[in-house]
Amino acid sequence: MADSTDHLNVALYDGAKGKILRIYTGNRESLRELLSMFQALATGELASVLLHEMTDTSYRKDSPFRCASVACSAKPLYIGRIDITESEDGPVVAWAQSVEQWDDCCGLLEGLLAGSGHGHQYFSDADVEVVVALGEDG
Repeated sequence: MADSTDHLNVALYDGAKGKILRIYTGNRESLRELLSMFQALATGELASVLLHEMTDTSYRKDSPFRCASVACSAKPLYIGRIDITESEDGPVVAWAQSVEQWDDCCGLLEGLLAGSGHGHQYFSDADVEVVVALGEDG
């Protein structure tokens, strides 16, 4: 049976400075899939995507940290923004950035993948902080 760290896990919770969207995995291949999604947004190959459509993703629906979904989109001349709305299945996260901002995210993920062990990168927003972690369970 696959461990929860074999795929991307998503959790949304309140941190010391506000909301935190944590995307984590113990599997480098899952992180590479996330990087591929970010690259497709950065190059304009994709205008928007639901995270679970690109990779095997767990939204921890059995916990208080659950998300219903995470949608990522690229918009021209856009200042990054994360909106959270409530649905019957839990919070729905919409993360919109410019292609340049997605390209910056790619660089951060490439650095995380280049490391030999575990680690994390922060992708900040005015209202929501995004953390992508490798080998650090949420």
